[in-house]
Amino acid sequence: MKYEISFSEYLNKVYGGWYGKCLGGGAGAALEGQKTTEHVKDFSEYFNPDIPNDDLDIQVLWLEVLEQYGLNVTSDILAERWKRQCWYPFSEYGCFLRNYEMGIYPPYSGIFNNADFTEDMGCPIRSEIWGFCLPGNPILASEYARRDAILDHSGNSVWAEMYFAALESLAFFYSDIHSLLLAAEPYLKSDSRLEELVHMVSAACRDGKGWRSIRRKILQNFGDYDFSSALQNVGFLLMALLLGEEDMHKTINIALWCGYDTDCTCATAGAILGAMQGYSALDEEIKGFINDYYVLGIDVKRASNSIYRLAYDTCVVGVSISECGNDQVTVTDIPTDLVRLSFEEDTRPFLIQVDYESSCCITPGGDCTLTLSVTNRSKENFSGLLLINAPEYFETVRQTDFSVEANKTESVRLYVKCKNVSIMSQKNIINIQLVDGQDVVFENKFGICGSSLWKMYGPYFEPFVKGTYRNKPACDFEAAFNNAVSLDRNYRQLQDEGVAIACCENMLDVEKVMHFRGQMCCYLETTVICPEERDVWLQIGNNDGFSISLNEETVLERDEIRMYSPYNNYAKAHLKKGKNNLSIKLLRRGDKLKFAFGFKKNNGKHWNDSCWCTDLEYDIS
Repeated sequence: MKYEISFSEYLNKVYGGWYGKCLGGGAGAALEGQKTTEHVKDFSEYFNPDIPNDDLDIQVLWLEVLEQYGLNVTSDILAERWKRQCWYPFSEYGCFLRNYEMGIYPPYSGIFNNADFTEDMGCPIRSEIWGFCLPGNPILASEYARRDAILDHSGNSVWAEMYFAALESLAFFYSDIHSLLLAAEPYLKSDSRLEELVHMVSAACRDGKGWRSIRRKILQNFGDYDFSSALQNVGFLLMALLLGEEDMHKTINIALWCGYDTDCTCATAGAILGAMQGYSALDEEIKGFINDYYVLGIDVKRASNSIYRLAYDTCVVGVSISECGNDQVTVTDIPTDLVRLSFEEDTRPFLIQVDYESSCCITPGGDCTLTLSVTNRSKENFSGLLLINAPEYFETVRQTDFSVEANKTESVRLYVKCKNVSIMSQKNIINIQLVDGQDVVFENKFGICGSSLWKMYGPYFEPFVKGTYRNKPACDFEAAFNNAVSLDRNYRQLQDEGVAIACCENMLDVEKVMHFRGQMCCYLETTVICPEERDVWLQIGNNDGFSISLNEETVLERDEIRMYSPYNNYAKAHLKKGKNNLSIKLLRRGDKLKFAFGFKKNNGKHWNDSCWCTDLEYDIS
């Protein structure tokens, strides 16, 4: 189906969408992360439009990229610009930056070592730019949303951004929310939890249930301890749209009252409703909340911080694309002074895609198999050498004959074996060169993450305090089926033999090696080699007691049994240049042990504003 829209109406609706985004962000920002917000009567009580919001920030950066590249935008281009201009290291953003720094690129940058955040709200909130720049083309909007989403997410989060981008692309051509949501249904990932959620919320709203009842149902079926988990928040904002009676104030309030990731839910609901209705249809009270400005928290400079100008610039991109790549819409009555954009092409003669067959990580004595797909984008056939320069402890093919015809793709399967080393670097960059005779015609690089290396000692435990049974203390069944462990007691003996354990991610999965059942204590010990003296943060996820010592000094100790989350504990520490002795004592007093550990740089910022270290080595020699 092809659409037609006048430029003035296009601008009006994009303006409404961006205004709704800013309005909702300002409504929900102050209460972000609070899971109970029913004490708030109206969003105006906490409204603050002066807090920078990643929901908008990254999309303004993407607008800058679109102004330069148009539909030539790739995930690689987006990733490079993020690394250069967006400092945000929070949750999945930080995982992306860490992976990218180590040469692990999309889509693996959104998956590897990102289990806690890979299906969070960080990418569904970036959908508007694709829908607004590609009006009437939900398929194309969805595809470019995918290119964005895979930087730092996977699964339902990627599908949610794709769905919202399609919906927002269609929002210009529908006048009621029910019809709009129905039109966007084909762009849901079939047989996904996201599709199940959307259908459940739609049915509950049709049945006339109140928002509290539907909120409870969303949490029963899709709820998560993580306030930013995508599915529950997508459910909240869809419910707000369906129950909000197409009233901006009411819609944002319902989203806010649901709690959790409130800046995201309020902002996306506001953007969808604003784009469907247009700025001119908003009532004067709503228009009075923001005096046509937005704020940014990242390194993007626009000619103006006017929301109207942001909308106009978005429409310039949309018009320019409509005349060279979006044949599903015709924009009429374009102002004669509107200057079309000329988009840069990606002029690289070759592209190299790296696909890991199993993991992006390698362990001592282990291997990593991957496929290099080389696309020849030039007009000339290539026949020469493929050179592979890898760290010396990697055993792999160093060069091979390679040919690829013009405008074709050829693949090479690469097997990398790691020597059985006792020192492993986090970051291992492999350089690739295409060589014709004496000339290097193209080069690229990628990374394989090196596992952290530990010696594990244990299990240790002591007898459970016995009672009596038939006057036979030794037959107390509670004692017979339980052990005791204590954080205060030192179980470690110097003569104990340790077992080497390699961990590919922050989660130190000792139960892969420790198959002992029952309460126990174990110790993990390693030497961390730092290239410089530096202050660091320790970020710890745990569900049981632990004690951490660095260079024979106790840094943090917690005697607790709780549910795991990646943010349960943190502490400041100091790494010397060179070798640092690290020891972690872990207790398991329940059925499972979960413990995640990592170093972040401490440059005087809060731990959540700090980036992960990627330049450490682990030594168990």
